[in-house]
Amino acid sequence: MSQELSNRKRGGAGRHTASTVRRVLVAVLTMILIVAVFAALTVLEPARWLIDRSSVSSATTVQHVSQTQYGLLCPQQMTLADDENFGDSEYQATAGNITSAALYAAFGSVYGADVYNYPLSGEDAQSSELSDDNLLDSANVKTLAGDVTKNAQYIDAKLLEAKSGTGVIGSMASWATSGDLRGMSAASCVPTALTDAFLLPATQTGVTEQLVVSNPSQKSTSLDVTVYGTKHAGKLSLSTSSTLTVAAGGQATLDISAAAPGQQGVYVTVSSTETPIASVVNVTRMQGLKPLGSDVVLPLGDPALTQALPGVVKGDAVTALVYAERNTTVTLSWVTGEGRVEAKTVTVPGNRVTAVDLGNAPDDATGLFADATSQISVQATVSQSASGQADFAFIPGESGQRASGLVIPSSVSATLQLVNLSDTDQTVTLHGYDASGNATGSKRISVGATTGVSVDPADIGDNTQLFTCRAGKNIVWGARLSQASLSSGKVAQAAYLPASSLEPQSREVLTVNDQRIVH
Repeated sequence: MSQELSNRKRGGAGRHTASTVRRVLVAVLTMILIVAVFAALTVLEPARWLIDRSSVSSATTVQHVSQTQYGLLCPQQMTLADDENFGDSEYQATAGNITSAALYAAFGSVYGADVYNYPLSGEDAQSSELSDDNLLDSANVKTLAGDVTKNAQYIDAKLLEAKSGTGVIGSMASWATSGDLRGMSAASCVPTALTDAFLLPATQTGVTEQLVVSNPSQKSTSLDVTVYGTKHAGKLSLSTSSTLTVAAGGQATLDISAAAPGQQGVYVTVSSTETPIASVVNVTRMQGLKPLGSDVVLPLGDPALTQALPGVVKGDAVTALVYAERNTTVTLSWVTGEGRVEAKTVTVPGNRVTAVDLGNAPDDATGLFADATSQISVQATVSQSASGQADFAFIPGESGQRASGLVIPSSVSATLQLVNLSDTDQTVTLHGYDASGNATGSKRISVGATTGVSVDPADIGDNTQLFTCRAGKNIVWGARLSQASLSSGKVAQAAYLPASSLEPQSREVLTVNDQRIVH
């Protein structure tokens, strides 16, 4: 019996050992299979039907993001680019009794707007804030009178929300009855942008066209300047460097007339590679010792097929500058109270500036029309003359904004001019405010199809210096300026301020979906 029990024990142990061996073999084979499959997956491409398709495109997309914070640069009063410390004192250039005024205004849901002396450095960086003297009124307009005698001004604006009718605008004007800057210059404050474009007059002897670029950011940037002229199509080879570096919070200048001399007009683009910039061009003309005027050229708006140029008045000698990227036929017409009157039709070669002499404006003119077969940029130079002296102003072509505003600096008078681009009658409402932001009145104005009207600010209300306009997108408007001391001294004067947009500003943001990034 003990022998039988011993045999049973030996049999059970054998079966247990065999079972263990089988489990180990299965585990080893399974591990080998798993390793082999993993190795195959790392080398071989799986069948496409086994891969789940992504629901998100990997392509680059462009999004327009509305801004609730942005900056504006308000130019310094007109200055001479030439150094005064050379030659006999009798022949030195002089700015004369130059005087200036500036005014800034915030409309709508603006949280705050601070104004700094520019460049932004040292004690000059101290700021002032736009304020509302009457918090109980419904106008919700903040204002500040500025000083651009020694410095440009930078406005840092913060909005509660980006919506139509909300924003900050400003303007400056400078004038002199003696010296080489006799006459008047004016400019609206310009927003920062990555690219600005300009149409500038002839770069001939006696003309200075100084590009002034400001970089209000905290990072330096490199600029690329390209110039197109009237003599041939394509970019010009500049006599000076075509690149500029602007330090953070600083300014840089380039003499366009020296870089591209001998042209009847030039189209200039300024592009920043790093940060948004603000740029203007100061233009002065001399003929020997005879001053022929000065003005500030502002960046152009977007090219368009049809544009209006309000601000032309009786006695103006008018030259239109036109630029297009392709061969284009352009019809230029005078705008009057009765409709448009064709002035000239010209063929504009692509990538080349065309200067069109339109002669003197008719007595009832309020502006110009420009109609083209493809998109163009257009700007007019208007000139007034007196004995021994002249002055000029630049009027850009525009396509209109639904909400816009205009600020007239103190000691300056204005006549508003509105032009209707459309083929149907339009009714617009102008609201007026004084320099403290208090409402002065409003006026509904009918503008006939393809006609223009002039409006005296006194018809809106006494002491009106600020204006807002709600209209269809086909209304373009601005103000022709005058100054009492120039008028009484019989000094030729020409100055124009375009209306500024109060539509939400936006930036283009490039986005790329990267599947390697885990959200």
